[in-house]
Amino acid sequence: MWILNQLGLENSHVLPLYLGDDVSDEDAFAALSKRPNGGIGIKVQDPSDDNPCSETSASYLLRNTQEVQNFLKILCQFSDVSVASSPGRDVQNNRSKPHCETQSTGNSIAIDSVG
Repeated sequence: MWILNQLGLENSHVLPLYLGDDVSDEDAFAALSKRPNGGIGIKVQDPSDDNPCSETSASYLLRNTQEVQNFLKILCQFSDVSVASSPGRDVQNNRSKPHCETQSTGNSIAIDSVG
């Protein structure tokens, strides 16, 4: 995938996540599902939506931005636990690599790195 190549992340230890909420995201979902090293597509759509996309190449479904925020919080918590036990931890100063926090205002989600 082009963006992974551009960022130097097209290797086996990277698992890309793609979240999208409409039909224009289906190409990315399909590309991830065919990626040799894997990838996860997540469709954001209320199942009771008047115009649901019945077919998707996404691996998972989240119903709304609140579920996206909850998912990202859990992902950040997992990341913090993994980083805290990683070899990159600064044991002398009892610090680990930066962790992330999520915040939601209206329909937007922000993930900030906290150092």
